[in-house]
Amino acid sequence: FIKQLSCYCHVTYLIAANEINELDRNLYSI
Repeated sequence: FIKQLSCYCHVTYLIAANEINELDRNLYSI
């Protein structure tokens, strides 16, 4: 169960980091 939870958190973290990278790219392109 704990392994599943950490895996889910890792995926959520990757998605969040990806969205932040997109935001950064949008800010720099202005």
